[in-house]
Amino acid sequence: MPPFLRTQPASARPLAAAVLLAMAALAPLAAAVGQTRAAKPPAAPSASAAAVGDATLQAIFDAEQKPERMRQMMQAVNQAQLDAIDAIPDTDARERKRKAYTAAQPVLQQHFEWERMAPMVTEVYRAQYTEADAQALLAFYGTAPGQVHLNKLQPAMLEAALALAKFMDERVDALFDASRSLRDAPAGRR
Repeated sequence: MPPFLRTQPASARPLAAAVLLAMAALAPLAAAVGQTRAAKPPAAPSASAAAVGDATLQAIFDAEQKPERMRQMMQAVNQAQLDAIDAIPDTDARERKRKAYTAAQPVLQQHFEWERMAPMVTEVYRAQYTEADAQALLAFYGTAPGQVHLNKLQPAMLEAALALAKFMDERVDALFDASRSLRDAPAGRR
């Protein structure tokens, strides 16, 4: 779990973990075009590694249906958070968290809409793809396997990311509870 998530209250972790994992699921597979890249782009691209152009990036985002996928992702994250709140056994705590989440949800929605995320995603794509890579990706998206990737694999990756976030959150909370119990137990009972 990233360090910043450990500092969040348990009620915030499901949403944060789900958003992080779901965002990762939105990225296309670099292997789909037979390319892998280092985490950092080269300092100065060579002439054969021309930077990906705005029009090409827009074509990729259109093919990947980024605004709609972002809306679907946030809808799924919202439902996962509501499910986590519904699972709180204490009625008063559950209602407090539901009210707090209901108040925060419009702000979250605003911060995670595509228009705000587009510059960040654009930067990531620019760091990972050259124009040639991006053109190859677009060509791949025009094939039957590319359509399977866009229409089946990407949604499946989102579902898997949300399931993984829930799985991790349940175990992390149990570990935190267990470590808190050990820490708070009298010395003779440890």
